[in-house]
Amino acid sequence: MRVLDLSTGIGGAYCTKLLADYGARVIKVESPQTGDSLRQRGPFPNDIADSEKSGLFLFLNTSKEGITLNLESESGQKMFRQLCGSVDVVVENFGPTMAESLGVTYDAVSSENPALVVTSLTDFGSEGPKRDDKMTNLIAFAVSGYMNPMGDPARPPVQPGGPFSEFITGMYGCFGSLMAYLSALFTGEGQQVEVSTLEAVLASLIYDVTSASVTGTPRRRQGRAYTSRQRLSLSVQPT
Repeated sequence: MRVLDLSTGIGGAYCTKLLADYGARVIKVESPQTGDSLRQRGPFPNDIADSEKSGLFLFLNTSKEGITLNLESESGQKMFRQLCGSVDVVVENFGPTMAESLGVTYDAVSSENPALVVTSLTDFGSEGPKRDDKMTNLIAFAVSGYMNPMGDPARPPVQPGGPFSEFITGMYGCFGSLMAYLSALFTGEGQQVEVSTLEAVLASLIYDVTSASVTGTPRRRQGRAYTSRQRLSLSVQPT
């Protein structure tokens, strides 16, 4: 399985890291001008910023090969189309409008390789009024309802720690890419796979969605009461 990773940020990098861990050959593509933005995010050894030593970038790009490619140039787009003829999956997170302008959608490159899978990681999806809106980790948790039960019931909701909305998106991107790749092996036809961060986070709210469906009301914030009950249940020993 050969994967071309055009993405920047955590979601796409985690998607292709999982694929690389499972044995795929992943080629990481970076801009020749700036490289991946993750290179500028720590942790760094001795807290000294170094684009070659970002712990986050190195963790997310283990087992990958790397090239630079300017997709905004005519020669870069020509080389990209040539690469599409020799890989099985392309992963990108440019956003719908930019992806269409750069020609990295399945419809744009399927003539080079009819069995190619193009996995697009978006914020709010490729259609609808919010297709071009930008999302942060905070926005993902807020609009999905993930934050609603978080925190003290007498105060506003709080954001969960860490950018794991992006890791959830990458995980679903990996699953979708694998399923589409297996389909292409049997049918010879590729497809466009899309994973939006909003839908990925919503899909992880199994308890909340089930609770609201059964009771008709969203789960309320319980502060430390929930963890207190957990500790109590763990301390009770069977007789």
